[in-house]
Amino acid sequence: MKLSYNWLKEWVDTGLSPDALSALLTCLGLEVDEVGAVGDDHIIDIDLTPNRADCLGVLGIARDVAAVTQNKLNAVDITPVPASTKTTLPITLDAEKVCPRYAGRVIENINPSATTPDWMATRLTASGISLLHPVVDVANYVMITLGQPMHGFDVEKLNKQIIVRFAKDKETLTLLDDQAITLSKDLLVIADDKAPVALAGIMGGLDSSVTENTQHIFLESAFFQPSVIANRARRFGLHTDASHRFERGVDPQLCVQALEYATQLLLDIVGGDAGPVTIAEAQQHIPTQQAVAFRPARAIQLIGHEVAPSKMQSLLEALGCTLETDNDTWKVTPPSWRFDMAIEEDVIEEIARLVGYDNIPAKAPAFSTEILAQPQPAGFRGQLTDLGYTESIHFTFVNPDVQKVLFPEQETLSLSNPIAPELSEMRLGLLPGLLTGLVYNQHRQQTNIRLFEQGVCFMPAKDKLSQEQRVAAILYGDTSPLCWREKSRKADFYDIKGDLETLLTPFADIHFQAASRAFLHPGQSADVMQGESCIGWVGAVHPGCLQTLDIKGPVFAFEVFVDSLTRPKKSQYQAISKFPSVTRDLALVVDDSISAQSICLIIDRVLGKWLNDMEIFDVYQGSGMDPGQKSIALRVTLQASTQTLTDDEINPAIDALVSALQSELNATLRN
Repeated sequence: MKLSYNWLKEWVDTGLSPDALSALLTCLGLEVDEVGAVGDDHIIDIDLTPNRADCLGVLGIARDVAAVTQNKLNAVDITPVPASTKTTLPITLDAEKVCPRYAGRVIENINPSATTPDWMATRLTASGISLLHPVVDVANYVMITLGQPMHGFDVEKLNKQIIVRFAKDKETLTLLDDQAITLSKDLLVIADDKAPVALAGIMGGLDSSVTENTQHIFLESAFFQPSVIANRARRFGLHTDASHRFERGVDPQLCVQALEYATQLLLDIVGGDAGPVTIAEAQQHIPTQQAVAFRPARAIQLIGHEVAPSKMQSLLEALGCTLETDNDTWKVTPPSWRFDMAIEEDVIEEIARLVGYDNIPAKAPAFSTEILAQPQPAGFRGQLTDLGYTESIHFTFVNPDVQKVLFPEQETLSLSNPIAPELSEMRLGLLPGLLTGLVYNQHRQQTNIRLFEQGVCFMPAKDKLSQEQRVAAILYGDTSPLCWREKSRKADFYDIKGDLETLLTPFADIHFQAASRAFLHPGQSADVMQGESCIGWVGAVHPGCLQTLDIKGPVFAFEVFVDSLTRPKKSQYQAISKFPSVTRDLALVVDDSISAQSICLIIDRVLGKWLNDMEIFDVYQGSGMDPGQKSIALRVTLQASTQTLTDDEINPAIDALVSALQSELNATLRN
């Protein structure tokens, strides 16, 4: 917003030079881009944050300056203009929830040949506003002065009445910039008895506009809820002064005051006869400010600087707040133009801002602090770091294109106002973010990548959204760095599965079950089971997914549903046996469909009391084997804690094992 220094001086004369005033505004949190001299005036270019919509007018900035300098605010004398005619235009609110107050009045017999006075033209030009027509210029002048956008219609081009309503689907409207637009049902319009005549809070229509021949006008001043204006202008490539203010919030109590001020100026410039002010409103939908519980002691604690309660009171009252200070907790009711003061911290921020950030000394907190260790769920971060993985942290919202490749059948939750198009869906799993991190590293010539992440995923259902804590990791490249002593090899499914088994060592009854998932390679994927419950997955990422996402492969990954993990193993001391162990090797011929897991479960069940270790050291298919069969060679280590095992004890146990494998899995010993 561009601000005239002389204009601001009329509201609050601080005696400060333009540069000093610019520095003061910067201290108030209003970023000043530049100060430039124009004739006998200076133009201060201010960049406002979205929460300070109240400063989109000279009045709002003057309030802040008056509050911090303790100077008097010289308000404009706005007195109601008495009606000299009875002419009115009926107003109907069909969308009272989003437009709870709409005021207007008819002004007849204006002078079509009147021109905007030089003093007003100079100020509008300095504020970056183009001169168009005295009626339009007055509306813009009131907007820059008070912050209330206004619009003037040619009464003779309106039909019978004004209706504030939502557009009908496929209605059309030609705007003041000569752009013909097609309306939709979520757009608020100002209409007459026949058709829309303006896009509410954004831009008027060309067909009802004020021209050089206009003699009778209808002047409107309204309050629109920010939500019904936000993003609507961008849909048509527009960004108007009105939409900029309405989508941030305009004082709902300002409508009639602005209308009276504009009427005064118009009668002075173009003459005419003013009709009575017509107000249509729905009081129950007009925003009201709620009292905020505020503790001066808490303010001192957060600011870190002693501010007298009396000083706090004077600063808040200078901002327009209403206070009840009967006890240690005050009730602070913000003024109608401050939408950004809703909680105690907002009030404290205002005090710190008006005291001046530069006036708050930098000092260490007076109280002692103790940093407490934060327990990590299941210790996953530490374990994965020990396994050589690096933690990677990503947004909980992801690229919908990536998510669709990985989870094509799953319902997703889209954001209504994403920070970027490629971050517009809540993540269904941690894999999309990890693959994004993988691509980032591959593009920077990294050949061995191990990443993990622990965080929340979002699973939409019919009427609710569930949040699940998960941990996931990906593995790409070689198993070890380049070394002259040994030959490296590419990582495979069993490397990532081994890391996952290490991670889940503290939990009981963990096993793997062959399964198929759309984003995993068939034959190299499995569900992680705890008992009968699926608590995760592991496998190679499907080559088709990698190709679509332009990722070099192969890539291996796992994900564990942390919230589903139960039954941690009970720690129980067991003495190391002092008796010798015995090993037996078994080569079993089984069908291709038989998993090693099912064999191991039977071995554990039959030899459980003596079983010390079990290893698979060979899997063979090929010459000498029947089609559809494979050979699995295992070594079992038997050891007792109270005696030395003899052949008379071991041989019956091995025979019982072979018999169980044959009866349950149709397994035979290989010759």
